[in-house]
Amino acid sequence: MLAGDLAGLTFTETLAPRAPFRSFREKGSHHAEGKPEIPKRRINDCPEHVCGSLIHARMPVVNLAGANAAAQESIVGKGKSDGAPLLVLIVMHVSRLIRYPIDIVSVSIVLCALSLQLTALARNWPWYFVFPIFFLIREVNLIEHNHMHLSIFRSRFLNALLGWMCHLSGGVPLDSYRLHHVTNHHRYNNRFDAGRRDWSSLFGFRGTRFPDRPISKAYYVLSFPFLAHGETLLWFLRSPTSKPTRGFIVSMAIVGPVSLFLAWLNPVGFVTFFVIPWVGILFGMGNNNYDQHKGCEMTDTHNAANSFLTFYYTVLSFNVGYHLAHHHKPNLHWSLLPDCHEALMRSKPGSGLQPQLAATVRESARACSESS
Repeated sequence: MLAGDLAGLTFTETLAPRAPFRSFREKGSHHAEGKPEIPKRRINDCPEHVCGSLIHARMPVVNLAGANAAAQESIVGKGKSDGAPLLVLIVMHVSRLIRYPIDIVSVSIVLCALSLQLTALARNWPWYFVFPIFFLIREVNLIEHNHMHLSIFRSRFLNALLGWMCHLSGGVPLDSYRLHHVTNHHRYNNRFDAGRRDWSSLFGFRGTRFPDRPISKAYYVLSFPFLAHGETLLWFLRSPTSKPTRGFIVSMAIVGPVSLFLAWLNPVGFVTFFVIPWVGILFGMGNNNYDQHKGCEMTDTHNAANSFLTFYYTVLSFNVGYHLAHHHKPNLHWSLLPDCHEALMRSKPGSGLQPQLAATVRESARACSESS
């Protein structure tokens, strides 16, 4: 821990705060009734030999416990002539609400997307405005993905509120998404046998063979919404009193009436700016999952997923392109995935890359090591 003193205010710089999340690898058992347990959440520490580079990724935290009233007054007074202490106070207040201040961007995008959808519906905008709206809703879906792995806010209510907004904008309830993706997919990662059944597996179809003979992409994408989300609904029906089921019911009780009101207000606008993007997102999730796991040998953590390091899949997609690093540390904040990816590449060059590119990377690494 690095510590300093700033005008009587104790300023500390620590590792990013832990969320109470427990790794699914540590929970291999099931309930007596055969229901999958919902593990408690925490951020997994990267092994020193794999993700040691993340030690430098720190976020500022301001501790007021050791600051007296005079020091606080001094800082506020300086803020009028000096912007730095005022900026510290702003960061302090933001960090009390949001785990990682960069997620102000995430929250802003959700608000922007939903505002545009509601405005387009209320003002009866032309149908072609659905294209920029759909791009924003795709971003909302990625933000919801990040949010369910590591909640954005420190407040339980704000986290639930953001989940309801994502549900209304993108059409996917946060609790069903979490159950299907975090609890099931990340736990079994495309395994589909007697003891491990990934509901979104590429190999859960007749005629497939793990890990080298998946189902065709077209059939997988078309069936994905019905199989993956259908299994989630069946789980809810079998576990009516569970926490995920209660969260799903609350979300539907809030978003459902709002959706009915919007459909009554402007039926055509609701279908154009809400329903059509919802359907597109459901099939798009299947398309992404297929690309992210097709061709992976899945023998260890270095070949469990494909990585796509283009501008679109990194900068414009909240680093979802670093998918191997994401599967290696599912609850690592999205802004830290590039560092984890680099650490994995140093550990084993070519990890998670497409076969031809991976071979090129390994050959380059071998040449570098021989020359040195």
